[in-house]
Amino acid sequence: MGRIARLLGIQAAAFPRFAAITAAFALTQCVALMVYLVSTTLFLHRCGAAYLPWTSLSGYVLALALSAVFRSLRAARPFALLTGYFIAYSIFLGLARANGSSGSFYAQAAIQSIVVPFPILCWMLFWNTLEGVLVIQEVKTWTPLVTAGAFLCQILTGLATGPLGRVAGLENLFLAGILGLALALAILGGVVSEARGPVGAPGPEQAPAALELGKEPLLAGIARLVAAFAIFKYLVDYQLNRAVSEQFTSAADVAAFLGRFDSVIKTTIFLLQTTLTGRLLAWFTPGKVLSAMPVLLAVACGAVLAGGGFPAILAANLAFTVFDKGVNRSCLALLLAPFPPDKARQARLRLDGQIYGAGVVSISVAMIALPALLEPRVTFAVLLALAAGYLAASLRIDVRYVAALEANLLAGADADRASALSRLRAFSGRRRVEALKALLASGDPEHRRQAAAELGRAGGAEAGAALAAAISGEKDPMVLSSLISHLPPTAGAAAALSRCATSPDSRVRANAAEGLGRLGGEQGGAPLSALLSDSHPRVRASAAASLARVARTRDEVVAGLGTLRRMVTAPSASDRAAACWALGKIGHRALVPALAERLADESQLVRRQAALGLERAWAPGALPALHAAAERADNAPILNVLRRTIARLEDRTESEVLWAMGRLDRLERQTLATQLSGLGRRGPGMLARVLAVEDPAYRTRLGQAVREVRSAEARDALAEALGPADAGPAGAGAVTLAPLLEAARRPGAPADVWRLLAKLRSRRNAPDVVRFAQESVAEACRLLAAGALPSSVLVRRAVVRSARLVAVASGDGALAPALLSAAAARERRRSGLTIELLEKRLDEGPLRRDVRALLEACADPARLRAVAAQIAGASG
Repeated sequence: MGRIARLLGIQAAAFPRFAAITAAFALTQCVALMVYLVSTTLFLHRCGAAYLPWTSLSGYVLALALSAVFRSLRAARPFALLTGYFIAYSIFLGLARANGSSGSFYAQAAIQSIVVPFPILCWMLFWNTLEGVLVIQEVKTWTPLVTAGAFLCQILTGLATGPLGRVAGLENLFLAGILGLALALAILGGVVSEARGPVGAPGPEQAPAALELGKEPLLAGIARLVAAFAIFKYLVDYQLNRAVSEQFTSAADVAAFLGRFDSVIKTTIFLLQTTLTGRLLAWFTPGKVLSAMPVLLAVACGAVLAGGGFPAILAANLAFTVFDKGVNRSCLALLLAPFPPDKARQARLRLDGQIYGAGVVSISVAMIALPALLEPRVTFAVLLALAAGYLAASLRIDVRYVAALEANLLAGADADRASALSRLRAFSGRRRVEALKALLASGDPEHRRQAAAELGRAGGAEAGAALAAAISGEKDPMVLSSLISHLPPTAGAAAALSRCATSPDSRVRANAAEGLGRLGGEQGGAPLSALLSDSHPRVRASAAASLARVARTRDEVVAGLGTLRRMVTAPSASDRAAACWALGKIGHRALVPALAERLADESQLVRRQAALGLERAWAPGALPALHAAAERADNAPILNVLRRTIARLEDRTESEVLWAMGRLDRLERQTLATQLSGLGRRGPGMLARVLAVEDPAYRTRLGQAVREVRSAEARDALAEALGPADAGPAGAGAVTLAPLLEAARRPGAPADVWRLLAKLRSRRNAPDVVRFAQESVAEACRLLAAGALPSSVLVRRAVVRSARLVAVASGDGALAPALLSAAAARERRRSGLTIELLEKRLDEGPLRRDVRALLEACADPARLRAVAAQIAGASG
């Protein structure tokens, strides 16, 4: 369970609650799908597709009424509303089962009318129940996973509905729906009671929220999109049901096809939810994501109008449904995110209940009044026109969405503001900058600091101009420092920073100096030179480091470095620490000795800054001094800093050397090897030995071995195989494999050892491998001759080791599995093929002779022990 939780990115303690919510939601969605498939199949078989508009009209009139009832019961807990609705729906399912497949026309129409709005009302009530149970982070991270799990279960439900209907009877599946709803309520009740206390207890009396969709521009835009959703969905679903009922005659065949097609849709949605939806919502604005659906739907409608027939109708339904449930609903939930939870809950009740229902009612009335809309060509022509209007509306929604986010930036809670800032990053250009400029004018200093950071991240001339203008009028030193730190190199930035260089606050002056260093150019020279005589050490150090980067004359460079030279030996520890920071920021190799000397400073602050400076400068030559500093008892408080610096320098040293290895001539390699050998640690010493190898191909293989080895045992054996770093010029024959062979002999030798043997084998050291493999074969034969069972642990281990060694000796990695397969199968044909492979890859000698004899004996078990005894005796 813990491994699954880590895989999903959920804390192990919260996984049981997540699993319960997922199971409850999956049960409700599976019941909704199964009941819809059964009811629709029975209705089409009994009444025909021509009466579907009437059932949709009556069903969504019922949905409008229920939505109004749910909105009026604000004093009740959401779980109590869900429980009441599920109980009433379960009673209805019992009546539907009693009606069966031979009920009257009107009874079947009533059943279909009640079934139609259940999926949307169930979805709405379920998530409203969780609105106050899950914290905001859980809503963000759990919702896609819960939805994906439900879709996965619906795939199985869609595939099983047809076969189950044939076996048990379609009408009996209504009873399974009752059982599923009861189980879902029991599971969800445990979650809600754990989070809130008594299940279904009435909450405090609240006044109804004054929610006017028309007065909220964003909600009004969302309402139009939801109404269009309803019209799209009803039209494409109607044409799908009509086409399927004309394609198949049997009710069971209709249910089976609808189930299979729904499974295809749910599979696609599941893949989309788990792989792409989150990225789409992070990469693109909501309007751009929403605009994808009408484009694809328009293409499918064009295919139907061009005579595509049944496949084109399936494609249109697939395109709409995948984007509706896979992307668009998540996108609409994102559009509701700027509103407070209670307002979002009420908006969802209005949108999913009343607006969606009104859309279905309107198109149902239109289809009843205009029978021509029932024809596929007319329907898809209307859909094509609606898709164009929906595309225009979806592209306009971004403006209203940014306005709502801007309102949250200025007046929302901290969590709302943080969420709005993260969502604004999906926008680029003027729209994002204008919203951040409004936050930059806030009276709260923390808000202005957040706006400065986001404008700096946005970059560009417009963001730079906004930051520069804010610098001129800002009075708070902390906010001013943040504005300076995030100011991009745009026109007017240097002038703004030059003014800040004379600020009375030392932090502002230091940040101004660093900013002038980032900008470069001639304008920074004069203010930076003036700051070299500042009274604060950090300001002087920042000015000196920046001047070393932007200086145009030798005098300016000398002035900056001279200031740091005086500071690094000054009596004040603050001066020395600031100088170490600046020297590390400059990062020139000539400054490394001064930093290494400060590792022995009497001040702990100075020693820490010196270590960090050496890390910034990447100074592997200072590793001995760093190791010595790490062993000092008085450096215990900064030991983590020292160890981290040492680890990063050593890792980067290896990477840099291995990357440059193929571009260095002999003299350069010898020079670098000498430098590395003086660092006093195993890793650089191993690299020094690798650099001394003359053969380029073998040197490359050794470098790969040093980079890829992971286990400590294999690394120790490799260090012994390479020998001391000062052993003189090396060739392929100078690398001894004895340490690696001994490591391979030990039980449980890591796989790294065997990979190193294969990589380091050469013509010069291959005889060592052959000799060791022959000894291993003899050891296995002694075990066999002594009477040990062929399946015993010792024999199996010896055989596996022998096969691997023979493969290394032959230079063919495929030989080891071939030997083991031939020994296990005991077939003459397989043994013969392996013998041919052995003779091609292994030179003539005792090893090949012994292995061939064993392979031939494996095909005749009666000879195996005798041959093993003969080989063991010959090896003495």
